[in-house]
Parts: sequence; C-alpha cells; structure tokens
Amino acid sequence: MTDKQYQAKKWLSRNYELNREIKLLEDKLEVSRQRVNNIVGRYELNEIQMQHNRGGREDLIAEVIELEDLIERRLKFLMSEDNLTTEVINRLETSIERAVLIARYVNRYSWTKIERIYRYSHAQMMRIHLSALDKIIIEEDDTHEERFAGFEQLSV
Repeated sequence: MTDKQYQAKKWLSRNYELNREIKLLEDKLEVSRQRVNNIVGRYELNEIQMQHNRGGREDLIAEVIELEDLIERRLKFLMSEDNLTTEVINRLETSIERAVLIARYVNRYSWTKIERIYRYSHAQMMRIHLSALDKIIIEEDDTHEERFAGFEQLSV
C-alpha cells in the first residue's frame, strides 16, 4: 500500500473512531443517568435551572445534561463527516469502486460480505479497493479542524 493509499484509507476510516467515541459517551451517559435515578428516582431540567447551590444530586443532573449536549454535538459532527465521506466517494468515475468504498467505509461491511455481494475474489477486490484509494482526493479545509476543536479535551 502506498502512502497516498494509506492516507486515503485513514481518512475514510475516521468515522469508525467517531462512532466508537459516541458509543463510549452514550455508555457514560447511561451510567450517569442510573446514578441520578438511584439518588432521586426522577429528575427535571427545570429543577437544576432554578437552584443556585448544587449538591450531589444537582451535580449529577448537570453531568447528564452536559453529556447529552456533547453527544448531540458529536452526532451532528459525525453526520457531517459521513456526508463528506459519501461526497468524496461519489466523485469516483467507476461504479464498482464507488460501491466497494461505500460498502466498506460508509456501511462498514466486512471484506467477506463485500466479496460475496459483488462476487469478486479477495485478490480482485483488493485491486479494486487500492485503485479506488489511489483516486480519492481529500480536500482538507480549515472548517474541519474548527468543527473538531473542543472535543479532544473530553475525557471519556
């Protein structure tokens, strides 16, 4: 695999890591919700907005609200990255290359499943994949980094 192919593969694979991070955040959110429910049974957003001095219960509620907001922002980011990935893939000229990259990087199918769907051998599928990676043009822009800013400080 050439450096260009590796960079294209790495760029196309980035959504997997975002999905994994969102799953971890959702798990953390669920644990926080359970802790809140164990302490107070149920919580209301208005309660926390009206109180100035927070105790343990209010801190847990605030944590849940912050996690919900973070997950929502990350989901929006992931959706925009998925759309960008699809746009880049759709610029390829051959339909089989587009189909293989969408199956692998958007739908996250295994190579075995892709080979079964398109009825190509593993070797032929790898040739198609590498050829498609060679043709991927990644247009990194400043807004990508700006949209990603602020999330790296999160401790999951």
